[in-house]
Amino acid sequence: MEYRRIAGIYFLKKAEKIVYVGQSVNVHARVHSGHTDKDFDSYEVKEYPQEELDKREQQYIGKLKPIYNRTLRENRRPLIKPVDEGMKPKLINLRLPAAWRARLKAHFKSQGQDFSNGLRLAISQYMEREGLK
Repeated sequence: MEYRRIAGIYFLKKAEKIVYVGQSVNVHARVHSGHTDKDFDSYEVKEYPQEELDKREQQYIGKLKPIYNRTLRENRRPLIKPVDEGMKPKLINLRLPAAWRARLKAHFKSQGQDFSNGLRLAISQYMEREGLK
């Protein structure tokens, strides 16, 4: 059986219950070649433009909470190890090329900030935003 190429969201089902939600620019090929580790007996497809796939997939996963999507998410290792409360981060010295240093200095000066405090402040704010502090 030959299928036409469809971009969209696909739903793997076992006994009419959705067990996995995925996306692909070629759904039928993806389903037939990429899910040998999942137990399913049928699937459905909803066609969407390629630029909507990420958003739609996350909406369906959040709403339906399929067992295989939850398992995958729970098994993922964090990219950054959590920092113990008693552990202090190491201070490092950054050596920037002279051209970068001049640009940063000009930028912080235009903002009315001292370069060295501005750089420390920028790094500190970045670390706080990313949960590294």
